[in-house]
Amino acid sequence: KTVATVTCQVTGIPTPKVRWLRDEIEIIEEEEEEIETYYEERTGHVRLTVKRPKQNVPVVFTVVAENKFGKAVGKANVYIQSVVLERVKPSAVAPQIVQPLEAQVVRTGSTLVFECRYTGLPKPTVKWFRNSKEIVEEEEEVIIVTEEYYSRLEIRRVTRQRGGKYEITVTNEAGQAKSSASVAISDATDTDEAKAPRFIEPLVPKLIAEAEVCILEASVESYPTSTFQWFKEGTAIQSTNEQRIVTKENRSILIIESFSRRDTGAYTCRAENVAGSVTSTATVQTLDTIETEEVTEYISPRFLETIKPTRVMDGERLTLECQVMAMPLPKVHWYHNAQLIQETKDKQVQQDSTGRCVLTISEVFPEDKGEYTCVASNKIGEAICRATVNVEPFEYVPDSEQFRSSEEDLLTDKSISTLEEYAEPIEYAPQIVKQLPTVIHTQERELTKLEVKVLAHPKPQIRWLKAGEEIIPSEEFQIENFDDGTSILIINDIYPDDSGEITFEAHNALGVAMTTAELVVEGTYLSGSALECATHSKNSAIIAGRWQWWLL
Repeated sequence: KTVATVTCQVTGIPTPKVRWLRDEIEIIEEEEEEIETYYEERTGHVRLTVKRPKQNVPVVFTVVAENKFGKAVGKANVYIQSVVLERVKPSAVAPQIVQPLEAQVVRTGSTLVFECRYTGLPKPTVKWFRNSKEIVEEEEEVIIVTEEYYSRLEIRRVTRQRGGKYEITVTNEAGQAKSSASVAISDATDTDEAKAPRFIEPLVPKLIAEAEVCILEASVESYPTSTFQWFKEGTAIQSTNEQRIVTKENRSILIIESFSRRDTGAYTCRAENVAGSVTSTATVQTLDTIETEEVTEYISPRFLETIKPTRVMDGERLTLECQVMAMPLPKVHWYHNAQLIQETKDKQVQQDSTGRCVLTISEVFPEDKGEYTCVASNKIGEAICRATVNVEPFEYVPDSEQFRSSEEDLLTDKSISTLEEYAEPIEYAPQIVKQLPTVIHTQERELTKLEVKVLAHPKPQIRWLKAGEEIIPSEEFQIENFDDGTSILIINDIYPDDSGEITFEAHNALGVAMTTAELVVEGTYLSGSALECATHSKNSAIIAGRWQWWLL
């Protein structure tokens, strides 16, 4: 049996009243056997408890707190996922190699040593191979030592016949992990500058629910830079829209957009350069193949860093980055002017397990300018961030044109003024150089002024909004705009019911900019204030709640 709990905290003077809604329908507790609500007016703590919630059915709960000065609204998505299938013992954990093998170049007659550390439950069995043939301790020169989650292969007095590919496999009932490395035998006495790959971030086993995003990552240290190959059960993986391989310098990422049962199995990443090669293998399973009593916390996507407006020259490289937090990992899609961006050799989309998302266009053209959007979504919700990219055209001027004017003409006031007269101003999206303060406190009946300043070319269209509604100039609201980009909103005879969110917005063909303030009007005779939430977002009317699940 499970219990879902939604909590938040509100403050306000006078003490606000609280009510709950489920999918926009008000909850009447007397008619609900499975729902209990709690409200501690002294501290403002609010809690809703759902007994035996339906599994695999998303529900939106809304809390509304209200007093005579205003109201605040908060929402939470509740989703309980059922995960019960007995296929592997609860204690079984697939092996993971934490110290992979390293490629080596050794001299004839010296000793070759490989060491490997690993994990897994139950305790895995270990085998060593050379060129796919199992190594046994039948020869005097070969020593294999396997202790608690550690194995060591030692070959003394090596000859040229000992070169090749060495591999260790670690296996238990939950899966298998592998690591391999190349060995070159050399008579050279000088150390070569080339450095064979060494895993600093090997693959780790994964448990992925169906239809979720699966990301496998591997990093090596090597010189020169390594090339990477990916394999599933020994078959090479080709990069497609469904299974994307993104490699940069000594790091490679495999992204499976929508994981399914057919994607389960052992995955291998191979890194190679002129000095040698190494491999790392890990098992990926569907989440419902293991019985678990752990509770998973689900987090709707939220951008920690958004895309930044960018200006690039025609022919240059464009890189847009953002970072999103979500659980489970979100699916990420990029759009250009509302059109989905398909990955090509010139357009590369990258996402890693930390939430870092990158769009790279190797060479931009004027038609690449416009609005770029990143959309991150999982089963709980969706987050969107946008930014404008302006591509400046590159104009080729022949040398003969550059130096056609005489030195005397260039130094005269006339030629300078002519250049200024015909120079075209650079176009750019609106930039607010004087922002609104986060909170503005004012007294009832006072004259209130809000001032901003925006720069843009071409000249932007501007507007002021109150609680999302455009403010139309009247006796109560006056708007003054100046040529330098300054805009002033004047509110005459302000009253407590004017409290709320005030937004200034400026836009032109290249983008949009806005700034927002929370206006708080304090009454002259009543010691009251509009509701203040314990946590604020851009819309101050949102109560930031947290919700937790327990298994009883």
